[in-house]
Amino acid sequence: QTISIDINKVQKGDEAEFRLLFNLFYPRLMSVACRFVPEHIAEDIVQSVFVMYWEQKSTLTPNAIHSFLYKCTQKIAVSYTHLRAHETEADL
Repeated sequence: QTISIDINKVQKGDEAEFRLLFNLFYPRLMSVACRFVPEHIAEDIVQSVFVMYWEQKSTLTPNAIHSFLYKCTQKIAVSYTHLRAHETEADL
């Protein structure tokens, strides 16, 4: 089954259309984040990425959304991993 999302509606603030986008990408982004961090941290990261997207939705081009979501998720997860590693080293 193919899900069709009208990105123009999302960019104009349509919450129902955004929910479709969220439901489509959430499992995929969780998969990306869980490569780097535990699931409970990944959930926070992915939700934060969607908040960032929502706040910037009108400035992103429709073909950049996929890239934005994935890159932000990966960068935040990797940054979190590095931060935790440095904290662990400091505790030693």
